[in-house]
Amino acid sequence: MSFMSARRYRYFAMFGVAIAGLSFLFTNCARDSFAIIEPSSKAQASEGEVIPEDPAAESVKMIPCSQTQFEFPLSTHWSNEKGDVVEGAADTLQTSEPNKVGTRRMYNYGFIPDYDHYIGTDYDPYRYQDADFRSFSNNLCQKTGVALEVRRPSSFSNWSIAKKKIVEGRGSVQMIYALRISGALLNVFLPPNWKSSAKRGTYPLVVTGSYDLKQSFTSEIPEVVSRTWAESKVPVIGVLWNGGGGLNSRTVNTKARAQFNDIVQNLADHFGADPYRIIATGTSRGGATAMAMASNPERYPYKVVGAFVSVPPADFGFLAELTGATVPFLMQAAEWTIGLLDTWKKDFRYPNLGNKMTGYTRNEAHTHILVGSKDRATMDANLSLTSPRFVNALKSSGTQVYLVIGSHDFIVGWADQYRYARILRNAGIPMELSVNYLSGHGAVDTGMDPANLSRVMKLVATRSTVSLIQTGRTTYRRNDYLQKKMVVTSGQAFTMEVPRIVTPSVEGHLIMTGLPGTQIEYDGVFSTTAQGPTSPFGLQKATLNSEGLLITKLELEAGFYRVQSVRILKPGQSKWQSLDLKQGTTSLERGTLTVEVRDVDPHPDTTAGEIADALTRTYLGAGGVSGTNGNPNLTYGIVETN
Repeated sequence: MSFMSARRYRYFAMFGVAIAGLSFLFTNCARDSFAIIEPSSKAQASEGEVIPEDPAAESVKMIPCSQTQFEFPLSTHWSNEKGDVVEGAADTLQTSEPNKVGTRRMYNYGFIPDYDHYIGTDYDPYRYQDADFRSFSNNLCQKTGVALEVRRPSSFSNWSIAKKKIVEGRGSVQMIYALRISGALLNVFLPPNWKSSAKRGTYPLVVTGSYDLKQSFTSEIPEVVSRTWAESKVPVIGVLWNGGGGLNSRTVNTKARAQFNDIVQNLADHFGADPYRIIATGTSRGGATAMAMASNPERYPYKVVGAFVSVPPADFGFLAELTGATVPFLMQAAEWTIGLLDTWKKDFRYPNLGNKMTGYTRNEAHTHILVGSKDRATMDANLSLTSPRFVNALKSSGTQVYLVIGSHDFIVGWADQYRYARILRNAGIPMELSVNYLSGHGAVDTGMDPANLSRVMKLVATRSTVSLIQTGRTTYRRNDYLQKKMVVTSGQAFTMEVPRIVTPSVEGHLIMTGLPGTQIEYDGVFSTTAQGPTSPFGLQKATLNSEGLLITKLELEAGFYRVQSVRILKPGQSKWQSLDLKQGTTSLERGTLTVEVRDVDPHPDTTAGEIADALTRTYLGAGGVSGTNGNPNLTYGIVETN
């Protein structure tokens, strides 16, 4: 088998990972009430941030879908003619370096990522086509009954001028595409009957972050703004923010939080938004963005009252250490971030490119670009979402958290999601948790749907004291491939992840989670070639630590290791339980997990993305036929189904 070329996958994700053990027993608790509160004495609202009247009280004539207005083109602020940023331009940036092999670089125009220096800051690398927007707008209007129109201002940086393009009191959602501020971009969705005279504090905000602005049309934000009006006549403002950078950023740098505060305050000043009634939502990078802004460790004058997130990366040092064959697309994530071709190689050291990273390892360069440090202790204490600084700030903020996590995630390692949920629960964060086994990076549930987010926005808009979530509740589901549906399960399950292929540079880890103290035994056969004679490799034993996690770096001689049986003994039980390797697996070879250890690396000009793509194809099949909804977004392994 050879490593095959990759298709391009653009998943909202994160990276890295570690060798440490942590886990927890999720519990179901009774619903408790957690009221939305007014700003505390530490962050008092100004005089203009109290709603003087019901902004939806006045009736408005809705615009028929057939009369929707569009002002094109949608701007990117990039000009290919100039090869530079030009406000109002609408070209697509040729991001990829055309001669990767020769330059050993990933990006065009000689761009080298660094901390606070990312592709796609106040310009967008990707152009959303006008025809595609028309189609999206029409479909949304047919679905919600609310037209989505686009306004193109004469200035994208001067919001006082941009504001003048909005038609006051109009019966549609009006979007300004690609507003610029503080080295960032955002799309703003203003509700029907929006008034230019609205004071600060009039309209609640629903916000998400992503890589680029065209993600607005795969995010929930436009539908949430439309549905909240259509169903309740409640006006809210929606925002999609590019997080201050494209592929090299994860919106976890300090500057991003200052940008977010600037965005919120300017939305309040120019469009009547309420800095103290914000719902943040997002998946993967968008989830990390939501949690970072909700934590708000600098204590900027805003409040995220609820964060609804799925599969967020949280501990960036931990994730960086898991980069390899078991969580394969972490390799591509590192390549995106660093911007150099050879990051997957074991002897990679950052070259002398005139910055402070000369001599850094892949993991050091990766975390430096993301959070500004290569030091694990610094990240653990102050820079990761799992750090005491962020967790304590989140608790102080009183944000209610709806968290969706998915096992066997091929880019945001399950172990990281698992640990983050445990840390938040142990810290007493008001949280509702949705655990989705074998769902990988596609883990979603109804709590993230526009219908639920619209319900939440109505509660926030009316300053209801009803809890946004069911605090303390945990639900468990499993992706059942045989039935092709999600099935509800009774509690925490044992999981096991292994690499499909290991090479000298592409290392692999055995990762297991479950109840603390669970004993594991597994065995199978070994052969030196794929079709050669086999012999037992011997019974292997392990025990999950006090936190219910075990991660082991595999160091094996070349050959094929076929795991044919796995059994577990949970604490308090007297009978061993054999796991079903045919039903609860991500492997095409049902009934067996095969780990192939090679003594040679892929071709030196192969990209990390190509390697990751080839690895997932070996166990999910071409096109990800065993993945979630046909997407190759899973790691290789099994889950307890009994």
